[in-house]
Amino acid sequence: MHAKKGPCAIAPGMSSEIIQRLAEVIAADPRSKRQISMAAGLGQNYVQQILSGERDPTITRVAAVLNVLGSASILYVISGVKIGPEEEEFLRVALMLPPDLRRDAMSLLKSIAEREAQQSQQADRTVTSDEMHQEDQ
Repeated sequence: MHAKKGPCAIAPGMSSEIIQRLAEVIAADPRSKRQISMAAGLGQNYVQQILSGERDPTITRVAAVLNVLGSASILYVISGVKIGPEEEEFLRVALMLPPDLRRDAMSLLKSIAEREAQQSQQADRTVTSDEMHQEDQ
């Protein structure tokens, strides 16, 4: 069963938000739609056709396009979460670790983040307390 034709024609289960974010990422890419299509191993007009609604995208073919666009683009198109180059590198390095080391690294990072949050809250309370003392004087 295919989705209806038109500007937001999508494969069953693929939201129009995903297609909209895909269009954003493609528009921001310096390559042409044709170059992206060819790099993905699809017909030269495939990207143009899915964005115009002439063609129903399949998950497999959208995945091929996303692989060409890069991991930060994959995350954004699928989830709506944007990350920068530093975060992308962080994820790439984390994914190179064996699962047991990845778990250990995650635990370490969580404890560091919790400690930082506590210190930040203490600093906020100190500032608020100091401000209250100044008002009393």
